Amino acid sequence: MNILLLYAHAFRSCRYQRDLSLDSIKRYVDTFEYLIEGSSRITWHEIYHAGMKISSKNNGWRKVRAMARGNMVLNPDFIERQIGLLVQNQSNLTPEEFFITFEDIHPYNDGNGRVGEILFYRLTGSFAVPSFN
Repeated sequence: MNILLLYAHAFRSCRYQRDLSLDSIKRYVDTFEYLIEGSSRITWHEIYHAGMKISSKNNGWRKVRAMARGNMVLNPDFIERQIGLLVQNQSNLTPEEFFITFEDIHPYNDGNGRVGEILFYRLTGSFAVPSFN
């Protein structure tokens, strides 16, 4: 992995979140390195720990109701189970479907898009941008 390319993607992703602090960029790079080193199958534990790596605002799964893209997301009481089902069924999903389902679950208080993006990169093996089509 080209380190300059990785930092360029971290900068782009953090700029989109309007947080260009060095801590935010470093957390993106650390989370990327943590998730990319895994096997082809993504695990529940990787997703859980990625949330705490990406943002200091996270302490496990989200515990409150939230909105994303203008819609109410999954009730926090069901996050753990839905992440389990997502991981269990990942071989039946395209990378885009995995990404969209992850985003709809919205498991963290902060960093869902950045972690989803990194998971998408892992599933595709490239820095392609996820599509919502």
